[in-house]
Amino acid sequence: MGREALLTVDCGQYSEKILDIINLFTKIGWSYYDSENNIEYLPLGDDEMYDWQKGNISITELENIINKKQSNTEMVGLCLHNAASKISIVFLARSTYKIIIDLNIDRKTYPDSDITNPEPYMQTIILPLEKNGCHVYSICFEDYVS
Repeated sequence: MGREALLTVDCGQYSEKILDIINLFTKIGWSYYDSENNIEYLPLGDDEMYDWQKGNISITELENIINKKQSNTEMVGLCLHNAASKISIVFLARSTYKIIIDLNIDRKTYPDSDITNPEPYMQTIILPLEKNGCHVYSICFEDYVS
């Protein structure tokens, strides 16, 4: 058995465009690029198969994919990385009213425990979003055994 953790947030009051929320993530210290300068994302027409793609695509190409996926009500999926905190997350959304943030990449836990510590995620996601004008209308933190 393993543990999984998710944050589900509502940023719909900030913008209805998923790209606006992702751009705000980049403003608060998150990057599209991993340590090998690749972007990992869900491609157009993925049809919830979660066939993640990884490569060196341009930001313009990625933005076009995100906008088209939202127009088609497809799940937008993107790995984001925060170099300062050494945290990576998976950003998943069909709309800005329900953004799922999967915390399972190098999930931060309490010492001597497998229980997820939400504090690093609050410090690197929720508080900076709020400080930059994105009122997070709701936050749901889940930590469960899978």
